[in-house]
Amino acid sequence: MSCLLAASSFSSLAGKILTVPVTQNNPAYDFHSLTCSDQLLPNRLVISGGISAESVRPKDGSDQLDKQMAAIRTYVESKGGNLLEKERLRAARNPERSNDAQTKFPFIQVQRIEAEFPLTANADEAIEKLLKLGMDRYGRDAGIDAYSGRDYKNLSFYRISKQDEMLADMISRCVRKEVQKICPQDSKDLCKSKVNIQTAVIQTEAFNNRDGYKNVQHVSIIENSMQLHQDALESLGSQAIHLRLIIGIAVAPSVASDGGANITNKKASE
Repeated sequence: MSCLLAASSFSSLAGKILTVPVTQNNPAYDFHSLTCSDQLLPNRLVISGGISAESVRPKDGSDQLDKQMAAIRTYVESKGGNLLEKERLRAARNPERSNDAQTKFPFIQVQRIEAEFPLTANADEAIEKLLKLGMDRYGRDAGIDAYSGRDYKNLSFYRISKQDEMLADMISRCVRKEVQKICPQDSKDLCKSKVNIQTAVIQTEAFNNRDGYKNVQHVSIIENSMQLHQDALESLGSQAIHLRLIIGIAVAPSVASDGGANITNKKASE
C-alpha cells in the first residue's frame, strides 16, 4: 500500500482497535504479523533560532524579550504559522574573565524559538523577516554564546504535524486492506469484529534528518494495545519519508474491533 498522507482526524476505527487487551499466552487467539509499505509527507516548514537581550537588571531584559516575542508571534501567525516558545536561558557575565566587562551589560538572556509555517511558505522571506524582528541566535541549539565550534548552523527544516493521527489512520488502512486474509473462513464484517491490534512499529528508509545526517529511524506506535505519543519526524527536506509498517494483531472468535496486509500466521506454522 502506498499513498501520500495529509493531516487527518483520528479515525474512529483506530480508536476501537486499541481497546481490547490480549495476551499471547491465551490459546483462544491467533496471532499474525502484518507488513505494509507507506510514506509520510512533511507538512510544516520550521525556522529555529533565538533572540537575545542584554541588560543591567534581569527584568529589563525579560521585558525586552517579551516585546520582541509579541512582534514575532504576530508576524508568524499572520502567515498562517505557529510560534513555539522554547527555553529561556539566563546568564551573568563573570567580570574576572572579561577584558571588556565595563563596556557590556552584566545580564544576558536568550529566548529559543521555533517558528512553524505552512509548507508553501517562502523560507528565505521568513528567515529575513525573523532576523529583522530580532532573531540573532541560530539553529535548535541557540544559546547564550552566539558562536560555537560549528562553522554553520541549520536554520530551517521540515516537520510532520499531527503525526500521531496520521500513523493511526495508516494502521487502520493497513489492517483493513487484507482483512479477509486474516480469517478467510469468515465474512469480511465478522473477521473485522475479531481483530485487535497488539503492537505496531515503523522503520523508515534512510533520510536526511533536521541536522543533515542520513539515517534510519525505528518508531514504536503501539505497545500492549496502547497507542504511544512520539516526537514528530523531522527532515532536512520536504520529500516524502518512505517507511515499512509492521503490525502485530490477535484474532479471537468474537471480539469487537476492526482491522487488516502481508500476513504471517504464527499459529498456522505450529
